Amino acid sequence: KLRFSKSSLGSTTSAVNKKFQLSAFDKDSNAVTTFLITPIDLPLVFQCVAFDDINPQAPEHFLVLPKKKIVSLSLAADEDAKILGHLMIVAKKVAAKKLIRNYRVVVNNGWEAVQFSGHLHLHVLGGRPLHWPPG
Repeated sequence: KLRFSKSSLGSTTSAVNKKFQLSAFDKDSNAVTTFLITPIDLPLVFQCVAFDDINPQAPEHFLVLPKKKIVSLSLAADEDAKILGHLMIVAKKVAAKKLIRNYRVVVNNGWEAVQFSGHLHLHVLGGRPLHWPPG
């Protein structure tokens, strides 16, 4: 079961009343790739979506994705810096809402790093001790 969290930034925080539709899997990559966001009537600075991972690697494992399609961290433009920072703030807020005190934030970049989706996203993992080095 996917639980959705909606987010925007700045004075548009009341814009969380958005209608989100999720096409959960890309047929070619079998990964989350398509998000259709239909705003009500408010101007938005940034939007992103956060939801539980369908294949959790920890008791708490959710993803945070920007509305804007950024293929990977290595392909992010300098202009995407505010969006990338916003994703981190949303990860923090969702973790707090889920009462996760200790967690790890991961960005996979490229196939060898197990990025199977063509849409940059954060993995937020918690709910158990996380050891180092990972994997």
